[in-house]
Amino acid sequence: YRPPKILGQPWHMGNVGLSLVPTNDFGSKRNMTPSDNIGRLVSGSVSQTVAGRWCRVSLHVSGAGSTTLLTLEFFLKDGSSAGPPVPIRISSKASIGHASVILFVPTGSASFGVGSYWALRGDVTATITFTPWSRMFAAFRLAIAHPTMLGRIAVAIVRGRRNEIRREIRSNAMIEIAGNHRRDYQSWVDGWEPVWVREPPDATGRRLWALIFGDPKSAGYAETAHSLTAQDDGVGILSAMEGESGTVPSNDYVLLLQAGEILATDAIARIRAEMVRLHYPTIAIADHDLQDDDGRRSEPTFQSTPNHTLMLSGTAAQGVWVVRADRIANIQAVSEHGKWAEGARLASWLQCYRLRDSGRTVRLPFVLTHRSRQVLSAPQELLGQIVNDHLVALGSPFRVDPVRHDDLPLLRMTLRSPSPPPPVSILIPSTLKAPRFLHCIETLLRDTELPDIEVIIAVGPKDPMDSQQRDVALAIQKDPRVRVMHFPMPSFNYSTVNNLAASLTRHPLLLLLNDDVAPIAPGWLKHMIGHLTDGEIGIVGPRLLYADGTVQHGGVLLGLAGMCDHASRNLPGESAGYRGRAVLDQEMSSVTGACLLIRREAFTAVGGLDESYPSAFNDVDLCLKVREAGWGVVYAGSVALTHYELQTYGAHYAGERATYRDAEIARFRARWASAIDVDPFHNPNLGLNFGAEWELAFPSRAPLWQNVDGSVNFRRDIPDPAQISHPHAAPRVLAR
Repeated sequence: YRPPKILGQPWHMGNVGLSLVPTNDFGSKRNMTPSDNIGRLVSGSVSQTVAGRWCRVSLHVSGAGSTTLLTLEFFLKDGSSAGPPVPIRISSKASIGHASVILFVPTGSASFGVGSYWALRGDVTATITFTPWSRMFAAFRLAIAHPTMLGRIAVAIVRGRRNEIRREIRSNAMIEIAGNHRRDYQSWVDGWEPVWVREPPDATGRRLWALIFGDPKSAGYAETAHSLTAQDDGVGILSAMEGESGTVPSNDYVLLLQAGEILATDAIARIRAEMVRLHYPTIAIADHDLQDDDGRRSEPTFQSTPNHTLMLSGTAAQGVWVVRADRIANIQAVSEHGKWAEGARLASWLQCYRLRDSGRTVRLPFVLTHRSRQVLSAPQELLGQIVNDHLVALGSPFRVDPVRHDDLPLLRMTLRSPSPPPPVSILIPSTLKAPRFLHCIETLLRDTELPDIEVIIAVGPKDPMDSQQRDVALAIQKDPRVRVMHFPMPSFNYSTVNNLAASLTRHPLLLLLNDDVAPIAPGWLKHMIGHLTDGEIGIVGPRLLYADGTVQHGGVLLGLAGMCDHASRNLPGESAGYRGRAVLDQEMSSVTGACLLIRREAFTAVGGLDESYPSAFNDVDLCLKVREAGWGVVYAGSVALTHYELQTYGAHYAGERATYRDAEIARFRARWASAIDVDPFHNPNLGLNFGAEWELAFPSRAPLWQNVDGSVNFRRDIPDPAQISHPHAAPRVLAR
């Protein structure tokens, strides 16, 4: 197929002007090479009267086939993406196609690109128009198509949640966009699954072996062996039950497969190419799905980057693993004499972690195995024993128990043998006027079972406290653990208030806490502190629920909704979420500052909260700085608190704060562009549109991921804090 022809002259609609120009290097703006199924793309400039507004976008294509599917993506001035691509299906009659969607053009957008991911046949001419709409009119048009939206907006208005109203409108816009094309898994496989670009073959002489677990006489074993011999006769096939793994040279690599796991076409060639490209990591894991007897695929499992905390859940041990032969741990002992690949996989990874292995573990974002009906899963009790033996060897206070959550088998972490917890300084910025403030403080003091805590209530407005505030301050300071401190400043700065409060405390752990967050049950803080017994973890944040019990915070995903946002938002509070990700303890790129436990040494080492972010992004920026310095960030999904959101200061950019919104967004993007492009803890085959982060990505971002080193070391090397460079040497104390 040939690139589309573009109308040569600019066109105007009202005060909106776009100049369409052909381009052949659209993909280079994201440092990615288009896959074989990505067509040539066209781009145009975006008028600033369109950027940051709701628009009706119309596409008209002549010469398009009936199955044309285009993507629309917006870019900032520096060429970085302003958000995930929007798929748009062109319905055609007599070779003339059109489509119309309602969407929000990201703030700061300078250009756009239209691309074809399904081949365009023949000569194609395309035109595009943007018609700006007010938020009210966009909401009205969306409500016509989605009547249930009105009820949810009404509830948000009653609760005073302006941000929730905006999210509801954008969420329904994405629902409308989703209706432009089929989003089922088979359609993704047919048109969107990442196309593999062949790499140079392995020239080092390292051989691949396949170690198949399970009965060698079973039908599943025969299926797996056949899938190996059908594509590559250079792979040695071994039986784990017959003890054949000992014959593999230590420098070769072993594919750990369960009988009934069928390798995808070209899986061996892909694995070899990826191992060369990634310079031979110690362990590589891949995605997988189910396949029925007729070859139909379903229920894909897209993995997170392997990390120690998530590994303890046992949920990442399925699908093909590629392990260096000298790192296969106690095969016969951990797999019940060769029956269970999951046991061998999990034990191998955990052993590398204990031994401070100098190698790396990576995720290959390709579906490389299909699980047939013949596949059996390892007993959860076996996996639990492997994990608990590992935790005992580490001296960890945690143990795991096999449970089923939403019918998903997993291992749940519980604190069994806690050592005396270190003291914690709790920092709470407040006006002392939030409707739920007293309830939150009383619940905090009642349900925080630590013998040594100090609570600093930091009041930031410049005016002296009024009589109501003084009365509240006197009441809560009757508890000797509580101090109310006034830090007068011209305008509220969340970062400055926390930095000031932290500088006046003494304990080794700091808990940043909003004044509208309350514990649900005792034990929450001890559980979070338990993660910090691992010296490689620097920050821990819990699951937060709205007052109605739905999820407000399930960790932070970078790139979500174009920048970053909370994962699993609005999910039922007790739902496990995608592959248990809502309720499992796991590493993530960031957690919210509404409830964030951090080591004082990490807080000081990175200069505390960046005071140039007075309202938004300061918590995400802190987490990314701490990760950059070598510590991990854990989302503790197994504990939950209630967050009565936005009751004190309102939306992040309400009132006078709206004036510096764009500048803060631009600065955050410039500092963390690569992190926003590729979040290592979010699989590139999963979406980045708001409310659809656990649905299929249309298209996959795997080509972009391949240009970023997505590997992680088994053990971190925490640097000397004195050697860490940062823009702020220490939390700054302002004159009071």
